[in-house]
Amino acid sequence: SNIKNSIVCNNNSSNTNITVYLYYSEMDSSAVRNNSAYYCSGVYVDAYSTVSNSIIDNNRDSYNYGYSPLHLNNHSKLINCEVTNNYGRNGGIYAYNNCDVKKCLFSNNVSSIYSVVNIEYYSRIEDSEIFDNKGTDYEIVYVYNSSSMNRCKVYNNVVDKNHNIVNILSSSSLSNSLIYGNKNVNASNSPLRIHNSKMINSTFVDNETGASYAVESYNSSVTNSIIVGT
Repeated sequence: SNIKNSIVCNNNSSNTNITVYLYYSEMDSSAVRNNSAYYCSGVYVDAYSTVSNSIIDNNRDSYNYGYSPLHLNNHSKLINCEVTNNYGRNGGIYAYNNCDVKKCLFSNNVSSIYSVVNIEYYSRIEDSEIFDNKGTDYEIVYVYNSSSMNRCKVYNNVVDKNHNIVNILSSSSLSNSLIYGNKNVNASNSPLRIHNSKMINSTFVDNETGASYAVESYNSSVTNSIIVGT
């Protein structure tokens, strides 16, 4: 089944799990906004489903440990979408198991407990911008387990507590990207963390930190990159 040129809005229930669930389906040119739920107040995109040219805005989860307001799973895709003003476990997106995020904007989202943008297990984010978000307890961007961030911009984000701005782990990569003007001023952890991964052709500049060092790198490679002004 497909959803097109539609609006899903103003559904409010603290007992409801998942406002929109896509399973082998597509959503195009639609908006999911102003919903609240126990968890996944926006869209759960599952099993080779695709959301494109859509807006996911102002959805709020009341439970911190369930699915995020926008959750991608199992070879699903998010293409040319705006994800704004959402609140939940991962305020921006949680992408898991071979998912693709392309040409998207993530702004003014707040994570209640984990990272704002979470890309895991062979997933990819490309040609996207992540800005004006707030990480309450964890980093802004988390890329883990053979996943990648390529041709992205990360700027004007704030991390409230003791975590990184960008965290690249476990055979993952950060490439052709620009990270600037972010803050983790209350943190002792470095703003950039790279473990068993790669940073290639990327710039990390003018990020404000409370840590005593700019980069934590372990068993990793940094190539053709600039790290300055932290």
